[in-house]
Amino acid sequence: MRTATVMIKLATLLAAIAHSSSELTIPEGAAPIIPTIPVLSGDTPAAGAAAGAAGAAAEKPTEQEAEDKHQVKLQDAPPEFNDHNVTGKAPKRKDITEQISIAATSAIPGTGLYDGEEFTAEEVEVEAFAIDPTAVTNRQFASFVRGTKYKTDAEKFHWSWVRDIDVSEAIKQAMAKQKQIAEMQADYHKNGVAKHWFAVIGAAWDKPYGQGSSLMGKLDHPVVHISYNDAAAYCKWAGRRLPTEMEWELASKGDLNKTSTAFPWGNSPTPAGKPTVNVAGEEDGFKTTAPVKSFQPNSAGISNAVGNVWEWVNETFAENKAGPTKHVLKGGSYVSSLSRDGLNNANLAGRAGLALDSGYADVGFRCAGSPKSLVDSVIDSVSGWFGN
Repeated sequence: MRTATVMIKLATLLAAIAHSSSELTIPEGAAPIIPTIPVLSGDTPAAGAAAGAAGAAAEKPTEQEAEDKHQVKLQDAPPEFNDHNVTGKAPKRKDITEQISIAATSAIPGTGLYDGEEFTAEEVEVEAFAIDPTAVTNRQFASFVRGTKYKTDAEKFHWSWVRDIDVSEAIKQAMAKQKQIAEMQADYHKNGVAKHWFAVIGAAWDKPYGQGSSLMGKLDHPVVHISYNDAAAYCKWAGRRLPTEMEWELASKGDLNKTSTAFPWGNSPTPAGKPTVNVAGEEDGFKTTAPVKSFQPNSAGISNAVGNVWEWVNETFAENKAGPTKHVLKGGSYVSSLSRDGLNNANLAGRAGLALDSGYADVGFRCAGSPKSLVDSVIDSVSGWFGN
């Protein structure tokens, strides 16, 4: 997709941009890494296949290029990062968020919508498991970064995707003046990335909209710009794992398991005529992400499974077998329409495929794990008494 010469030129202009703002520091001579084409394959399956092939053909970065000295420096956390779980030291028990235990049962995949084309209608046995009641927050992810010095894929690449209406005019003008960046973005759009996504230098989990943005006021919002690799790394650190697609659906449906309802609350997109989820439009009170507990949880105690952010699950995406491996995202996001019609919309069957190293400003995750034993519950209670 890009020759070494173009990469060097792009590195030079990135360095120039970096020097214009203290928010973004890219060492002189550092080459940005172009990731696998990050296409939400549920949008355009045919385009996703072509994009995957293009990504596979891209030059792979050397280990030297991926070293820390070639990566964007992490922005210091805001001053209010002062609770016991967001410090410079990793908590002893990693992530102490209480999980919700789900008993072993059988479940019917999907919702029965779309003539059953999204899944088979056969019941599946699911072993007992536990799952986070909310998506992982910026507060939690900051604790992980502070304790491990982890660099996300977006930080390694030096850029990520932000919805165009959330990008400042100053950044748009700066990017538009850079021929190589404009061409790169055009290539991605041509290969299936929706036109409303804008390539922003410096966008990452701690700077969700690029240079000049921060996590101020967003500590309890879901962390975004997270790749599958990043989500798996966090879960491992936390002593947990990513949920399977069936576990995610079972928890998200709650008491509606084995029914054909489209949403965690039933079939109507707007029950009682009031917003119940963070999706496209600002009627729900949020332009982008919302705090993870903004809306009423479902019958199982799960919040915002539909909308807010797409969530990674540990399942290989079935479509577009040619090209790079993709994993499944579930539930839709603040960019998605709340609708029964279409797997790419915000509903319980909603799913999309994304390359393992790719992320967007509306992609996050939640962790799963083993159901908590009585002993673990007692240990957690005692840990709380002594400040972890």
